[in-house]
Amino acid sequence: MKPKAAVKMAVDIVLTGVLLFLMGYQFWGEAAHEWAGAGMFVLFILHHILNRGWYKTFFKGKYSPARIFQLIINLLLSLNMIGQMISGIMLSRHVSKFVSIQGHYNLIFREEEREMARLCAEDNIAMTPYSALAGGRLSKHPGETSKRLQEDSYARFKYDATAAQDQVIIDRAAELADRHGVSMTEVSLAWLLTKVTAPVAGATKLHHVEGAAKAVDLELTPEEILYLEEAYVPHKLVGVMAQNTPAAAKEEHVWSTGNQKIEHV
Repeated sequence: MKPKAAVKMAVDIVLTGVLLFLMGYQFWGEAAHEWAGAGMFVLFILHHILNRGWYKTFFKGKYSPARIFQLIINLLLSLNMIGQMISGIMLSRHVSKFVSIQGHYNLIFREEEREMARLCAEDNIAMTPYSALAGGRLSKHPGETSKRLQEDSYARFKYDATAAQDQVIIDRAAELADRHGVSMTEVSLAWLLTKVTAPVAGATKLHHVEGAAKAVDLELTPEEILYLEEAYVPHKLVGVMAQNTPAAAKEEHVWSTGNQKIEHV
């Protein structure tokens, strides 16, 4: 037997063995089942590489009813295998599990706490939220401004509708910052660090980096955390979360404001 034929046979034998192993899920457990499935995925790809000559026969010879039937069955089996492997990867809890979620979460937008935060805690998934300082709103005392606050129209689209109710929380963050003798950035991120693994904080100047780094050393008391949180009221979804809907599915850029209207709550 030629070496290539021997390899093909060996791969097919192992594939059959792994398939039988996968049928005994109740005996081996979830982790072993997933790793065996991952191995079968690799062997499945290898099988098709070794037998790539089969695809070259598609446009050769005559197609009798029997050949057409056989081709359809083979294609359906291949699609079924691919579908099962893709769904297995999506549902995996050991081989290819989710390790982090990057959602929209900060002191004035806490809708992730409804479901996502609890899910991440249960499944040991890290939360690394963006917009940690709400486009700079949680780093500026009343009356202070910045170029981004003035020119970032998308951030205004996300936050201006709830500016009045959010200002109560921003004022409390400023109050605690003055009490501790630190920046509002440190207070806002220190609060967020009690909820998530690592926030994503944008920085364009050195003091932005310094404020984010110092937040690690600031410990808020339970009373201070409650003081920051108790003024929060539910918000409507904004930004990407609000735009990823069936109605917007066919739009090229679901993150653009488009023709959406801001609803005041």
